[in-house]
Amino acid sequence: MYRFALFCGNGRAAQVKEIRILMMKCSSFLVLALLSSLGCGMFGQEIAEKWVSGRLADVPPLRDLLTECEWAFLQASFPPGDADFGTLSVMSGWDVQTHPFSGVGIRSQALVELEAEKETGRTLIRVRVRRQKNTEVQSTLDLGKARWKDISDDLTRAQILMAHVVSRVRPGSNQGETFSPRAWSPTE
Repeated sequence: MYRFALFCGNGRAAQVKEIRILMMKCSSFLVLALLSSLGCGMFGQEIAEKWVSGRLADVPPLRDLLTECEWAFLQASFPPGDADFGTLSVMSGWDVQTHPFSGVGIRSQALVELEAEKETGRTLIRVRVRRQKNTEVQSTLDLGKARWKDISDDLTRAQILMAHVVSRVRPGSNQGETFSPRAWSPTE
């Protein structure tokens, strides 16, 4: 930089110095803008879990209720999964729907959690259907090469699964009830 200023004269050296200061200011601004955009992108990717929950009264023992939840998975077109009797939860397998276009293939997995409420004698049932999309660009139909990214939960399918669970636990619940068509009370 100094040698360049000697060849160009004193007036030119001042211009070069101003350009250098301007570039330093701009580069620090660009670095700050890049870091802030990366930071916003990292924190904005959090997907909120959406649960459908309800309370059932007069249910069978919790182990039997977990088994009924597994059967409800099959009724709702989910593949079989695992039941954990220790945590009172059931997780289905992945229901994969491939598609030839990138970002359109989706897989879904159902989760059911149970909680016995001792004071009311009711059982809290929470249902969630998590979804992921395939972001693979080249081989979208090859599940071995698929890259899955979380997307928003499927609330409609969770409500359908809740209806399957309720219908398995209380098969005649909609008959004879005049005040409510549902056998479960949703929680807020």
